[in-house]
Amino acid sequence: SAYFHKYTDIPTAGLLKCNETRIIKRPEMIEEYLRVTNDTGGVEEINGALAGKCQGGPEGYWWFAPSCRDHPETCIPVIDSGDGWGIEVTMQQAALFN
Repeated sequence: SAYFHKYTDIPTAGLLKCNETRIIKRPEMIEEYLRVTNDTGGVEEINGALAGKCQGGPEGYWWFAPSCRDHPETCIPVIDSGDGWGIEVTMQQAALFN
């Protein structure tokens, strides 16, 4: 795109892997996400706990909204701060404003 980078253009050297963030470390957050959005494609069970389903598994860097899963290169990447502060809101908005 002329205005936004593809997620594959962003170096992962400064990013946390999903298993280092709230998307996996906070199963209660993902349970609430699933309850609100009913997006079963965006979650998975890891070691008996619900987690966000990241591309590349827990060692991956990106979670995709429902509208981005088939063609993630067409979507605008969003990078959160810290261990995913605010990711709950971002995930719900991405799913519900699909």
